[in-house]
Amino acid sequence: MTRRLVKDIDPIWSSNPGSLTNVNGALLFVADDGLQSNELRRSDGTHARSDGTDAGTTLVAETSRDGAAASLAGLANVDGAL
Repeated sequence: MTRRLVKDIDPIWSSNPGSLTNVNGALLFVADDGLQSNELRRSDGTHARSDGTDAGTTLVAETSRDGAAASLAGLANVDGAL
């Protein structure tokens, strides 16, 4: 298995990705972009495009409100749903 960076979510600090969960071939996980705290993200493993736009790693949902961080942990695949 080869590991490679497909998107740098927080180019200054570590995004601390966690709760890595495979759902129907897509990786769903929680990561901190340095601005919005921990948010739910999805990746299909493809690289960002050469023009800098996102390819296969995207924000799924903003869960933080009014600066308060949401607690996202223990993600699970249940019959193909998160």
